[in-house]
Amino acid sequence: MTIIVDILRQNDEHNVFNSKAITALLSTSTITEVWLTKNSTCNVLLDREINVKKRNVRSFGSKFYYWFISSFITVYILFRAYFRKESVLFLSATPLHYYIISKFLLILNLNIYIIMHGELSYLNHPIGLGQKIGGWCINKSFLSYKVKKLTYIALGFPIYSLLLEIYPSLAGHITIVEHPLDDITFSKKNDKKLCFGSFGIHSKDKNSEKIYDLALCIDENIIKSIDIITVGISDGYFKYGRSDNILHYCAGVFGKNFIPREEFVMNVNKIDFALFFYNGDTQYALVPSGIFYDCISFNIPIISLKNRIFQAYFEKYGPMGKLCNNLDEMADFIKLLYLEREKCEEYFDNMKSARDDMSFNNFRDNLLRIIQS
Repeated sequence: MTIIVDILRQNDEHNVFNSKAITALLSTSTITEVWLTKNSTCNVLLDREINVKKRNVRSFGSKFYYWFISSFITVYILFRAYFRKESVLFLSATPLHYYIISKFLLILNLNIYIIMHGELSYLNHPIGLGQKIGGWCINKSFLSYKVKKLTYIALGFPIYSLLLEIYPSLAGHITIVEHPLDDITFSKKNDKKLCFGSFGIHSKDKNSEKIYDLALCIDENIIKSIDIITVGISDGYFKYGRSDNILHYCAGVFGKNFIPREEFVMNVNKIDFALFFYNGDTQYALVPSGIFYDCISFNIPIISLKNRIFQAYFEKYGPMGKLCNNLDEMADFIKLLYLEREKCEEYFDNMKSARDDMSFNNFRDNLLRIIQS
């Protein structure tokens, strides 16, 4: 029997992953409780479950809750599971949770599974004291050699492989599932003009401002014949309107503006090729890219600066666009697509292979295999 826990995510945070994971696990009769924040949109999945108890936690959305209150709740859940002889699957965990769980299992016998997300960036790219402490907690957890019944679940084989390179002692304690894809109906683009764009949260960490530098690298006669757009919001660092050659849709600021999902999907469907500007030197070396999975869902090929995660997926499924060494190479590839538009469809078969591999059925089967083994 298993308890599912995510006492961190509020509203739509991690909604795609959590909803898919909970749905997959509810397909068995082994789930006894699901712990969620009171305002999580995933609560609706439990409304008709008569054999699964829903436990709601009021999250205050503060650092104090994130670091301390949630940790006390986690300890309570661990003792509860121990006395009931149940396992626990954490859909999300803070770095302090990692540390507490690893120490807890040195004393008590209990099967614990932690699905790893963006907190892994604290290991290689901590920003500020809090993230440095978080990285220390995760590092100590990974180095707890005597912990036998703690399993870390990496989202994607590139992250799984890199963690094993850094922490060989994780062998036998780490496994992998691919991030499930969102249920999106992608539309065929029939516009005369090719559209290149970035979407999601535009931020300093993603080098999103380089879209303006890319526009300067493209031949003037070509840039007037294509569309370059952004769809989504800014972290506050990314500034809109710095180029007359770039259009902005759903332009807002993170935490201040709400973008209706229908509007976001409609505008992303305008994009023929998605643009990415982060490389292996950023915090995303160890973080699963939600926008990459969205590209697979939307059937949008990729033009990106080279980074380890994209290179791994291109090697596995074949090219799903173009990985470039610099902005000039990105501009040259855009020019090639403009001159030879038929090349735009060369990547769809490889993207379909990735989409099939990342299907909900495969995700469900792999996740159930892990917690039932």
